[in-house]
Amino acid sequence: MYPNKNGSLRNQVLKRISANPIGSPIATGVITENGVTYDLWAGNNSAAGYYVYTFLPQRSSVPPSLPTSGSANIDVMHFFRKLQGLAYFGTSMYLDVVEAGCEIVRGNGRVSTTWFQASAQ
Repeated sequence: MYPNKNGSLRNQVLKRISANPIGSPIATGVITENGVTYDLWAGNNSAAGYYVYTFLPQRSSVPPSLPTSGSANIDVMHFFRKLQGLAYFGTSMYLDVVEAGCEIVRGNGRVSTTWFQASAQ
């Protein structure tokens, strides 16, 4: 992990459906959360100035038909603990930014978010 230009450290825990994340795969089947198994990718987001860890759902564990509406409750500490266990996230590091969203990568589409909440302890 590398600090950004102002010295703080940023990590992203991301999900994708059909586009490749930044970087390359570094581990497969690293964590299962809510019945979905994730592979781990890593790479430098040079435009933003920080290193990115991406938890990418394995296609075989994602339902073939995604819901058109609903909500998700995800404890990201499970993902940070996994990064820490793999020596990618240390106890001296801290969460600086939380980002969430969707990206349409093929065809036409629309995503609407009416509410987002994150809490940290």
